[in-house]
Amino acid sequence: MNEEHEVPRVGGAVYPAGPQVTRREFEDAKKLAPVDSKGQLLCWDFMCYAGCRLSPPECAQRNQRVHEMPNLKSIPPVLKLVFNRLGGLRTKNSRPL
Repeated sequence: MNEEHEVPRVGGAVYPAGPQVTRREFEDAKKLAPVDSKGQLLCWDFMCYAGCRLSPPECAQRNQRVHEMPNLKSIPPVLKLVFNRLGGLRTKNSRPL
């Protein structure tokens, strides 16, 4: 890992956790990823317990990602896989994995 970035920690957990997502799983997840009203991808780290280390303007500029929580009725399994590696989605009734 690059030394200038800290490893995200929540309650002692280190993210990303678990086995690495394959390239195919990542590409499939990206196709199904939630977007904002303008069609811009939402920041996965921000949505999950791993948390985004960048401020909203920095994330938008560097990664072209938006800091918003999605309004998901159901989550495709491949997205759950990726989100779980990042601690799971932050919701009102959830805890970090």
